[in-house]
This record gives sequence, C-alpha cells and structure tokens, in this order.
Amino acid sequence: MKKQLFLWISMVCLMVTASPSAQVISKDPSLFGVWRMHNLQTKDAITIVPLTGEVKLDTTKLVPGIFLKIVNEHAEFTNVYISATAISITGYGTFDILPFNKYVEHVEKSYTNSFFNGKDNTLMYQFIGNNYLILSYVNERGGRVWEVWKRAVGVNPFSDNHTIL
Repeated sequence: MKKQLFLWISMVCLMVTASPSAQVISKDPSLFGVWRMHNLQTKDAITIVPLTGEVKLDTTKLVPGIFLKIVNEHAEFTNVYISATAISITGYGTFDILPFNKYVEHVEKSYTNSFFNGKDNTLMYQFIGNNYLILSYVNERGGRVWEVWKRAVGVNPFSDNHTIL
C-alpha cells in the first residue's frame, strides 16, 4: 500500500512538472516547486504595516497543514490533499504572473470549492524570505483570505504528522 501511494505521488509530480508537450514559459522561478500550506494558529500571525502595506509573518504561529501546491515552469499548478492514508488532487489549472505581485490561477477544476471551477482566481503574492509564500484573495463572500505556504524540500506521505524532510 505504501509503495503504491509513493508511486502515485511520484507520477502526479512527474506529470505536473514534466509535461513534454507543454511550452516552457518564463515566469518567476521562485514560485516553482512544491509548497505546503501552513495554518495560522492566531489571526495576528500575519500583520500589515499601516504606512507601508508591508506584510509581516510570525512563523512561530503557524501549524503545518495537509495541502500541497505544485507549481511548475510550464505555468501549471496542482493542489493536493495528503495524509497518511490518502492523497487526492483537490484542484488544478494554469496560471499567469502579472505585475505588482499579482498571480492569476485559471482554475480548470476545483474539487473542494465549485465556485472556482472554470474561473480566474486573482491572488496577491509576497515572499517572506526564501521559504515562505503568502497568497491572498477575495472569496465568494467578498472576504479577504490569507494563505501561508512553506517551500517543501521533501514530503514524507507515510509520516503520521506529514513532516517536511
């Protein structure tokens, strides 16, 4: 079972990152790779400096989550749910990077929120150091949603706590 799950994860990553028919698009290389969502323990984990608009992140107030975002140089993304017993694609599509730190996901399919199916989702993005990515967007109710992603060096799908290797 563990071997099958590992092979399935490997195949998904290869399909997303090595599509032979896709044309390489020059994008922000710092976005490329595998990212793991981290949940905010408290609302003050993210603060915005009033005068500058700079986003500050307190990494001590983050908890590793159960979602991965795979972003490749062919302008494709795949969102994945991962646990010790299951793995599933939760959404996928293509993306464009626009000026002023805007990132547009062209969502082909979202299995977790049908509101985004076939729609463009415009997000603001900002890097905190080399390892953290903050995405924010407006949800279907008009509220601002903040997501924190940490660059995943390696993910062990067989660990009970889904540790980053």
